[in-house]
Amino acid sequence: MNHIVNLISHIWHFFWPYGITVLVLVILFVIILRIERKRIQLKHELRIQRLQNEKLTEVDQLKSRFFANLSHEFRTLLTLISGPLDLIKHNIDETVIRQNLPLRPYEQIKRKINQEAARKNYQIIQNNARLLNRLIAQLLDLSRLDTGHLALRTKPVEIVSTLRNIVHAFLPYAQNQEIELSFQSEQEALFAYIDMDKFEIILNNLISNAIKFTPSGGCISVSIDRTNDCLTIHDKQVDCFEIQICDSGVGIPQDQLEKIFDRFVQINPEKANVKEGMGIGLSLTKELTELHYGKISVTSIPEEGTIFTVRLPIGKEHLKESEIVAEYIKMADMNESREEFAKTLHNPKKKDQTLPLVLIVEDNPEMRYFIRSCLDSLFQVEEARNGKEAIDATIKLMPDIIISDIMMPEMDGITFCRKLREDNRVNHIPMIFLTAKAEDRDKIEGFESGADEYVVKPFNAHELNARIKNLMKQRNLLRDKIQKDFMIEPDSSGSLSMDEQFIQKAREIIQVHIDDTEYSVESFASDMAMSRFHLNRKLQHVLGMGPSRLIREIRLRKAAQLIQSKTGNISEIALDVGFDNFAYFNRCFKEKYGCSPSKYLLQKTDLSNSKGG
Repeated sequence: MNHIVNLISHIWHFFWPYGITVLVLVILFVIILRIERKRIQLKHELRIQRLQNEKLTEVDQLKSRFFANLSHEFRTLLTLISGPLDLIKHNIDETVIRQNLPLRPYEQIKRKINQEAARKNYQIIQNNARLLNRLIAQLLDLSRLDTGHLALRTKPVEIVSTLRNIVHAFLPYAQNQEIELSFQSEQEALFAYIDMDKFEIILNNLISNAIKFTPSGGCISVSIDRTNDCLTIHDKQVDCFEIQICDSGVGIPQDQLEKIFDRFVQINPEKANVKEGMGIGLSLTKELTELHYGKISVTSIPEEGTIFTVRLPIGKEHLKESEIVAEYIKMADMNESREEFAKTLHNPKKKDQTLPLVLIVEDNPEMRYFIRSCLDSLFQVEEARNGKEAIDATIKLMPDIIISDIMMPEMDGITFCRKLREDNRVNHIPMIFLTAKAEDRDKIEGFESGADEYVVKPFNAHELNARIKNLMKQRNLLRDKIQKDFMIEPDSSGSLSMDEQFIQKAREIIQVHIDDTEYSVESFASDMAMSRFHLNRKLQHVLGMGPSRLIREIRLRKAAQLIQSKTGNISEIALDVGFDNFAYFNRCFKEKYGCSPSKYLLQKTDLSNSKGG
């Protein structure tokens, strides 16, 4: 052990002169290493800072360009609102000055020109106010998306008719640009849970963008169909539908496709038909699509055209309860099998028989189910698949109101409505057309066929209920008026409604047989060329009373007139108006006039004497 200690001691004394040098070198190496490391770290930080500065500069440039465009858009829109207003004010001032002066022919022409100019100015104001409102709404939506405050509020919507109506709304705009705009669908109807407001923004942005970059003579097609490609949501495969907007426009360069959905980025603004936009429309479209758990993609070939594809999920399993409007949370899936629909529809729950009865006429089972779900809590609901079935159902059920589609097999809604109005048994029943045909000529044809209301798909459930209630309220007011006036002899010089003509005919028939004590409800129905059931239902609808009461009311009214004119004694008068039982006549008369026939005669005699005195 000692010899080892001695060996170490000798080695230490041998290297001692060099130990200090080695120690100094090690210390210097460590210092140099730390300095180099610090230099590399500073260099890296400077590089990162330079990249951040470049990014900030790019963002600032985008923001500056965005706010410059925004300022330009606001000024343009406000100019196109305030300018026409000034012109209208000037025209109004001129009219006020000259309104008391006689107009020469050329002044009349000038006034007509001014009126036409005023209409155009109003249109300019309306269009630009709408654009300004849309611009502000998009900015607010972007802000809410950034803060996480823009939430879905979905409900079941029939997508095909919704999309068709959105496309049709762009037809005048496309025609003005000499662009052919078309719509195609392989599906007759398709339901999905969507937020209607946000869905419209998505489609409006894509279609307006297609029109914006399609030259005159070009074409745009919008199509919808179910797709076999599923969306993966929450690690589950979800069925979806696909919307494609294809245009023959200027296209997008391949190196710019990745930036197409970035905010404030404008692709080929110099090639646009119209100088509007700030580069937020497609960005908002993408974020709203993803908010719906969907996907959007784009393919394009420069100078040939562009295709935008939007895929959105069907059903509601992927949605949170907070993302569904409360009243639709427990509603069954709209796209379940037709067999399940049939089972649901043909096993309805027992309903309160006092509720109004609504007949739905619609060939699409999913649409029938959806309309039923909108009405089921407030009405009894029955269904028919086409106009031919609806005629039989109407005569059998005598509904309080009918809601019908127009385009149906075997018999369309227009033909059904015309046949309904030609049938005296059922021509009083209010009729609502609920259809995807939204053109003015379609509405005119619907009203001319005899419809009372015209509702265009897609429709709001609350609006439909409100229209039904309003139509029934109007019907009740008309019934009250007819009931109040039906005993008064109508003015033959005036025109009568179908209901008033029906009541007049009934009154004339009863008056012909007023002294017939054997004249019954069956005889009355036969004379009216109707069954007792249909006569009773129609009188209840139109007048609020059945045939038996109507006969009695007219007889008692006639008896009161005869008593007042002192035409025979009361027993004779009772027989003259069809009462062979005097006690029954006395009781009925007292119920109607509050006193016996003899007392009624005394009251009228005293009143006549007091007037004579």
